[in-house]
Amino acid sequence: MKNILKLFIILSLFQSCHKDDEFINNKPKILFQKNLPNELDNYSHFSNPILYNDFLIITSSDYQNNKSTFFKLDKNGNFIDKWNVDNDHLLGNYKHQDEIYIYENQLIYNSKYFGVIDEKIVSINLENMETNWEVSSANYRSGLIGLKNSIYLNKYITNGFEIYRLNLDNQNIELVYQITNGSYGTFVLPHNPCIYNIDANSIGVLITTSTNYNYSLINYNISNQQLIWQIDIPEFNNAESGPSNVQLSNNRIIITSNDIISIRDLDNGDYKWSKSRMSSFVVDRPVIGDDVITDSTDKMFCYDINDGTILWTREHKQDGVWVGENEGRVIYN
Repeated sequence: MKNILKLFIILSLFQSCHKDDEFINNKPKILFQKNLPNELDNYSHFSNPILYNDFLIITSSDYQNNKSTFFKLDKNGNFIDKWNVDNDHLLGNYKHQDEIYIYENQLIYNSKYFGVIDEKIVSINLENMETNWEVSSANYRSGLIGLKNSIYLNKYITNGFEIYRLNLDNQNIELVYQITNGSYGTFVLPHNPCIYNIDANSIGVLITTSTNYNYSLINYNISNQQLIWQIDIPEFNNAESGPSNVQLSNNRIIITSNDIISIRDLDNGDYKWSKSRMSSFVVDRPVIGDDVITDSTDKMFCYDINDGTILWTREHKQDGVWVGENEGRVIYN
């Protein structure tokens, strides 16, 4: 009887551990895993955490009460400090992407949210939490696409699209890219292009367009105002939603709609692979790591970026943060 009881306990522990784990296929090497600390219990609408030195920065937007809170955690996920921004300063992107950008010791965020009159881009000193500067963002409708000492802002115009560059050293804003219906078609809304370094002296943009729901991908040199290439992306033509997000990892372009993820080559736009995102709700764009893509939809999927092989999947559980060794960034789940 005692042996049967011991066997029952062992099996129960095994099942419990397996339930807590809930990884399918190979489990990634976890650098740390921790539920959000108790100090965040009464907050919601969290952003994806950002690594700054040895700290994690997480933001929470309270849309009903018109306030936002920043949280500072240590590298083990323990609470250190929090601070609130002015009541009229709401984080701008409802889907929690491109909300904040770290440049040197500055935390830069977009205070815009639809319905807010006083829209600003704000820089906070991460050492003392004091405001460095503010500039108006009332004319733009975008998150923050950061690259070195610049932030690129999206603006939708009649039958077209513009990209502006905000210089973080002097806060000057200039128009760097414009497309209209007469040249490249109407744009999918909302849209998040990819800004990247072509070389040491040139900046490029990867952006999708559509004409009568036939989608294209453009690779354009902003620095010399020259088209590099433009290709059709027919894998999205019959999708339920348009390809509104573009990311880049090494030489791979990651294009996503709410229901499809597609990978193409940066040199010429050649097709590599695509998959259904298997989502029953509106989802954020995937997180890109070291030759892997982690996509959080109905489940969490990790793909090999080169051939689309599923490396592992994970069932969704309660809110928490964890860092995988090859994932390259903090993933919020």
